[in-house]
Amino acid sequence: MFTLKAYHPDQQSTAHEFFILNKGLNSGKPLQAPVANCFRCSCSSAEEKEKLFWLCWGLWKCKHWEQFLCGSVIPFIRKHDLCSQLQLRYASNDCSKFLKAVNTVCELQSKEEILKQQLQLIAQCKIAILRQHIK
Repeated sequence: MFTLKAYHPDQQSTAHEFFILNKGLNSGKPLQAPVANCFRCSCSSAEEKEKLFWLCWGLWKCKHWEQFLCGSVIPFIRKHDLCSQLQLRYASNDCSKFLKAVNTVCELQSKEEILKQQLQLIAQCKIAILRQHIK
């Protein structure tokens, strides 16, 4: 099973860990590299880390963590809320179906990035065409 602790830079890192942002409107977002306001999620295996990372990412992307945000100026998520929700969701998810869904979402996201790049190129072409006639 996994453990969730506050991140401190002087702690030793483990092989199977990732980080979860705990302050701001992006609270609950999983990260590969630590930042100042995050939790360290240490897992017992690479498979568990992979499943938990994508589970946390999916919950963040679906805005599941917003209902647990506290604080009036800088919103934050409590460690207990984050941990209990991850344990609940981790136990109830079928790993193979979930990871298949994550792969589909990642493919769609890469296609979205390609479309964004194409739209930027189209915008640049419009400007280039207009500049030729304005000179």
